[in-house]
Amino acid sequence: MEELKKQAKYLTDTGIAGDASLILVKDGGAVKHLAYNKDGVTADGGDVAIYEEILAALPESKVLAVNGAQFSLYVGGTSGAFVPAVLDDVAQIIGRKTYIVHKGGDVKANIIKYLSKYSACIVEGVGIVACGRNSDEAATAALVAEKGAIAYAGGNAVGKAKKIPFLDAVIMRFVYKQKYSKIDVVKEEK
Repeated sequence: MEELKKQAKYLTDTGIAGDASLILVKDGGAVKHLAYNKDGVTADGGDVAIYEEILAALPESKVLAVNGAQFSLYVGGTSGAFVPAVLDDVAQIIGRKTYIVHKGGDVKANIIKYLSKYSACIVEGVGIVACGRNSDEAATAALVAEKGAIAYAGGNAVGKAKKIPFLDAVIMRFVYKQKYSKIDVVKEEK
């Protein structure tokens, strides 16, 4: 639970915690969760059950972070099907697109579909849902997704945001997955 509090504080300090944020972690057969907002730890976790089901459906992920960050909420409500990677760290850590799950369809199934391939997605009216093998990885994906939303919204406000070319984004993601994410696994095992 201390690790969850540390990550909640980190996300709160970086300014991406919303009014109803949540971190869930697989702990053996159980799932622990911590609800927090921009003011700190809170008792209200919202609809935790749906996020427990999402985390259970992601075998490689041990942590799920849900953040109602300001720009992701804006982009989620005003954009199309996805936000293209406009920053290199978005292309590396999340992938070439941050998909947006809109209300009206099978929200849970769409979140699972996108998180099976990418590290984060944006859910309309909720914000960022990010996953990882540990709390650092999930928190980083959430932070990078919000940075990407800020860059995308800012770029479109002054013209048109320029996305990273397809092949560049694919190569960045491949190198990150093959090299850097394996380094993290070795560190975890020690």
